[in-house]
Order: sequence, then C-alpha cells, then structure tokens
Amino acid sequence: MGGAAATERRARRATFIAEVLRRLDFSVQVYGDVVSARLQKYPRATIAHTLTTMGRLTICARQLDMLMDSDDHVGGFVNAFLGEDYGPFSGG
Repeated sequence: MGGAAATERRARRATFIAEVLRRLDFSVQVYGDVVSARLQKYPRATIAHTLTTMGRLTICARQLDMLMDSDDHVGGFVNAFLGEDYGPFSGG
C-alpha cells in the first residue's frame, strides 16, 4: 500500500500481484493498491512450494510499478513471472 509511484502505477502493480495469485489458486480481493489473498486447504508440499513462489513474487513486484508504464504491460509481466522468466523484472 502506498509508495512513491503514481496511483495508476501502484494499481497496475496490485493488478499484477492479484492476477499471479489468482493463477496460483488464491482467493483474491483488490482495494485500490492493496491486495488481500488467501490460500486454504492444500497439502503441505503445495503450501511449501507456494511460499517459495511468494518470495519470488515479493522480489519481482518490489519496484514493478516503475517498469509498467501502461496497462498493456501487466499481462506480459504475469506470464513472464509464471513462466519463471525473471529477466523482464530487472528493468534492463
């Protein structure tokens, strides 16, 4: 929530995070630039793998609002993340 980026850029980052979480079977709610998500009733191994993915998501999403300068970029970043292509997140 909040940050130095403009409101629309923070909203894009929230949309990216929400879409990734939905594809990981989380129940997701978005309120502006705040994302609330739950993952329930999965086997321990699935939860452990998801926690690792959540760590990667945290790292990739950290400055993502600075890279996504249009709504059209959100889907590409979602697909890159889920495809384990982390290159686009470096900004280079």
